[in-house]
Amino acid sequence: MTAQQRYNLHFSHINDTLEEALKNGFQDSGSYLSIWSAYLTCHWRQERFKPLKTNGSATGHVENQPLNEAFQRAINHMNQHFGEEGDRTGSLTRFMATCEGLREDVASMRQLMSGLFESKIYKEQARLWMEWVTMELRFSTPEDARRVYLKAIQCSTDHPELLIQNFLTFEAHHGTLEQADSATLKCRRLQKRVDEKRAKEAARDKQKRVEDKKTPPKKAKQQQQQQQRQQQ
Repeated sequence: MTAQQRYNLHFSHINDTLEEALKNGFQDSGSYLSIWSAYLTCHWRQERFKPLKTNGSATGHVENQPLNEAFQRAINHMNQHFGEEGDRTGSLTRFMATCEGLREDVASMRQLMSGLFESKIYKEQARLWMEWVTMELRFSTPEDARRVYLKAIQCSTDHPELLIQNFLTFEAHHGTLEQADSATLKCRRLQKRVDEKRAKEAARDKQKRVEDKKTPPKKAKQQQQQQQRQQQ
């Protein structure tokens, strides 16, 4: 598709390539995600650098409805066939949100990102929260970025140190002394929760290793078989 765009073929050829690829079928979600990403990139490039105006004038608004429909189709396709695991980092939604930001439609950008984090699989990922912060700083204001940080430290669980470091740096650059102090207090509370959680998990793992050593091999195999039957 990129090659077709490079040779200035009509966008209908890129559409045909997408449809043909979807008909062929693939075994894994990654292949479908790559196809949709390539297609949407070409579509976005077409809109941004060769825009079609709704009223034919230089001052008309860019017609973005076809691209938005393509994004929705891609997101729905991945969800229907693979669920949230098919796009575990929400790359399609994040791409769409970035496009909305570049269109200066911050409200739509924010709505997309907020909707993404309604799902637990995305809510726990600190790097996704950091990308939303970056969007707010790029397309909006530090105040809006701060609101995202405050949500992030309540929800993210996978890399809390990443959030803590960046939040404190953010407040050092953008916040008042009071805001910096407040951020420090919140981050300390977050780190304490994380440390307590990690300590409990470590204790459970240690206890399990001790019990496994005490369990005879034959009995351990029987327990494993019983667990497998229960799962079935």
